[in-house]
Amino acid sequence: LMCHDMENIPLGLRNLRAAFDGPIGAYPHPPKNAPDMEAEVKLFAEAGREWIDGGAQIIGGCCVTTPDHIAALAPVVKEHQAA
Repeated sequence: LMCHDMENIPLGLRNLRAAFDGPIGAYPHPPKNAPDMEAEVKLFAEAGREWIDGGAQIIGGCCVTTPDHIAALAPVVKEHQAA
């Protein structure tokens, strides 16, 4: 799932998983309603956990995603791999 708002990703993952048994992933836009960049990056990382829990094996970001957003996802992925 690419170039969607983060809020659409959980439902999209459920629908995609129901229709496809191969690898799936999420590359949404960062949140638009965060008060500042620090909060935006934190929300993005928290959402990454939900995407993994929803079946995404590949996570990242698309339009206007910064290196800070991707860096915030790294511990989420490592945490999941360790579990």
